[in-house]
Amino acid sequence: MCTGPKIFLALAFIASLASSNASALPLTYRFNGAVTSVDPGLSSLAAVGDTVQYSLTADGDTPLGGTPDFLVYSVLDTRARFGTHAFAQTPTSNGRVNIIDSSPAFSFRDLLVSLTIAVSGPTVAGLELGWLDVELSDASGTVFSSADLPTSLNIAAFDRAQVSVNYCTDVVFFGSVAICDGLQAVRADIRSVEVIAAPEPASLGLVGLGLLGGLWRRGMGRA
Repeated sequence: MCTGPKIFLALAFIASLASSNASALPLTYRFNGAVTSVDPGLSSLAAVGDTVQYSLTADGDTPLGGTPDFLVYSVLDTRARFGTHAFAQTPTSNGRVNIIDSSPAFSFRDLLVSLTIAVSGPTVAGLELGWLDVELSDASGTVFSSADLPTSLNIAAFDRAQVSVNYCTDVVFFGSVAICDGLQAVRADIRSVEVIAAPEPASLGLVGLGLLGGLWRRGMGRA
């Protein structure tokens, strides 16, 4: 059968990709909760009790910087829905996730804090849309065992678990920093979270090997 060598070459190529590209990959955190407070300027946007869905995807491959106890990761995608209103990260957005693992060298508190600035969403008269954020805080410092992106989260273990959308009467962005005058926010408590890991390249390579191996066996059977 003439296609056999080509299939073997493809198998070898995928195997090389699987071995060379295996690394930490993005993790997606899907938070669900309910609005707990609405500042007066945003009363048209949400009401206490409205459902909230908040999703962020962070790049766990290479931290942007930090120390063994404090690492910063890039946010690849952020999406949120407060009641019926949707918000999303734009191509020009700047998002970061900070992971702090409590230690005497840094802090006696475990924190996961995410901030995505310059997002898209509904307009509110007299206000500018500023940013979306997540804060998970544990005063006991016993939730995290490292500053790596956590692959699972137990919301009950945190003293504070909140997401919010923030507007300003005037806002100026400097990189990942927002200077805000007249802050108005909708805040929500997180009730549950799901952590989703993308398939590792090695796993995808094994799937490809299996599929091509199956095709090769079928081809051999027809020979």
